[in-house]
Amino acid sequence: MKAVTVVGMGDEGCPGLSSIAANAIAKAQILAGGKRHLDFFPQFSGEKIVFKDDLTQTIKRIAELSLEHTICVLASGDPLFFGIGNLIRKKVGPEYVDFIPAPSSIQHAFAKIGIPWDDAEVLSLHGRSSKGLITKLKFLNKVALFTDKINHPKEIASYLLSFNESEWTAFVCENLGGEKEKSVNST
Repeated sequence: MKAVTVVGMGDEGCPGLSSIAANAIAKAQILAGGKRHLDFFPQFSGEKIVFKDDLTQTIKRIAELSLEHTICVLASGDPLFFGIGNLIRKKVGPEYVDFIPAPSSIQHAFAKIGIPWDDAEVLSLHGRSSKGLITKLKFLNKVALFTDKINHPKEIASYLLSFNESEWTAFVCENLGGEKEKSVNST
């Protein structure tokens, strides 16, 4: 086991973890992640590090602590697919990090709507600007978009309509696997 193990998980929490992922969490001295992920582990007796606004500083702290402690970082889905995994890999060093992925939210979404996704293009607007999105979309037939509180589905729909792009079919899926799971289809 390397100093840092990044475990991907879904909104279903502990029931969705593989035995390998559960074992990595049980062996960790420090558990780090977003509050919603950490809340799945009230029984964890070691130190917990909650990801907040200054993620770079938090990852730097994890890198420092990993010199003397085993750390498990909880992440959404596949941590190396538009996730926190690459940042941790860069800050800690790839030779000190293991990854245990879970299915990504994109995989869940396509499964939920019953459409193959091997020909889909995946873009992320999570924490990024939507500038230039229309140029990218014009050449694509099937697109999956990661969104956030600023670039949310309603905002993206308005953006597309401002360019007279109205021939899209959209599926909005959120909290997949969790208690608040929701899927909506719109044309």
